Amino acid sequence: MCGFVAVLTREGAVPTEAVARAAAAIAHRGPDDSGIETRDRVCLAFRRLAILDLSPSGHQPMLSPDGRYAMVFNGEIYNYVELRDELRALGHPFRSSGDSEVLLRAYMQWGTDALRRLRGMFALCIHDRADGSLLLARDRFGIKPLYRCEAGGHLLFASELKAIRASGLWHGDLNHRHFATLLAYGRSDMLPEGEETPLAGVRQVPAAHYLHVSRDGRMRTAPYWDPAAFRRDPAGGDVARFREVFDGAVRLHLRADVPVGVMLSGGMDSTAITCTMAGMVREAGADDFALHAFSYRTERFDEEEQIADTLRQTGAIAHVLGDEDATAIWSRLERVIWHHDELVHSPTVLVGYQLYGLAAEAGIRVVLNGQGADESLGGYWPLVEHALYDRFRDGAPELDHELELAAAFINTSTERLRARIRILRRTDWLRRVPGYARISAERRLRQTGAADILTPEF
Repeated sequence: MCGFVAVLTREGAVPTEAVARAAAAIAHRGPDDSGIETRDRVCLAFRRLAILDLSPSGHQPMLSPDGRYAMVFNGEIYNYVELRDELRALGHPFRSSGDSEVLLRAYMQWGTDALRRLRGMFALCIHDRADGSLLLARDRFGIKPLYRCEAGGHLLFASELKAIRASGLWHGDLNHRHFATLLAYGRSDMLPEGEETPLAGVRQVPAAHYLHVSRDGRMRTAPYWDPAAFRRDPAGGDVARFREVFDGAVRLHLRADVPVGVMLSGGMDSTAITCTMAGMVREAGADDFALHAFSYRTERFDEEEQIADTLRQTGAIAHVLGDEDATAIWSRLERVIWHHDELVHSPTVLVGYQLYGLAAEAGIRVVLNGQGADESLGGYWPLVEHALYDRFRDGAPELDHELELAAAFINTSTERLRARIRILRRTDWLRRVPGYARISAERRLRQTGAADILTPEF
């Protein structure tokens, strides 16, 4: 996980004690090592969870050999092996075996163009002593958090909101409008893309963006990647290509110098990941490798049969969290809220917290976890019609054979399925109307009276 804090001071002394307090608030992100570096008007602090290169060579803040650059970075660069080979060919020596030094030297070689070459999840901050600037960046999908605010003549950056509060530099209020927006939309994952957070005056660095901060504190934000540049094939998916990309992603995610486990349910995503991991282990001849799978089982949504099939197929060692643990799950509610900082809309985070606790007890530091495969591949029956509509919307001909197969799969008629697709066409058109989502949210806010409970006490 890891985490960092960075401060650029516009006026006065560098608040090293405030940075130390902020870093202490996120000690849980990095129990293995810590470091703090003060240079010029900047102070960087880091907490390390060692995953790659467990030696002291991975210590952060990491300095370039000439001392010009200092870097803190959390996450993992999965293609660091390939990047290291490329950088070595360009004359860069390496003293460590992990991804941190690769990232630093990639920036030394290519500047912000290095960001486009990275495959991974990350947040980073690099100080350039030559001009006193800071470069901050966040991964393509914003997996790793990165917050910023201006406080008392300082610019403060941190991996968690609680670090900003603990610093003592920020003296703001809750962002009531942000809470109201969540209540209006109903789900945190439905909120419009934006930089706002639950703390007033504290913003996120957007996903797939970098932030350049000059010595005097002037900031400039720019994107380095845009998913819109990647278009789907209107003729339909290429199964072989999907398998190639999926296998490649799992293979890269297995790079670690610590044991790697998997979260396993009966869904398509975790099942595919577990089977792929097991196949790669067999292919590599790693007979001493034990694949640990962590599952939650409940009578209400029983997926035990599917999970058992996967365990038999892969030989994975099962670790099970059952319904009998419900009291323990709810007893951790306050702790989970404390860890999350941001708003969440589902109690599944409680189950996830308990499952990751099981993983930690088993000595597993890295866990692969699937998200979104059932939605994007039609794994849930109601989403079959969405998958078909996507095909038609992108210009594919209306394939009667696919409609018949899908209707049989979800036990309905082709006529009813066609009717559902027509409804999707209308709702999709509405969603494309500018301001429709905002207007709908405002209507729900009025209807539910949610504004009435947004008192200062609440």
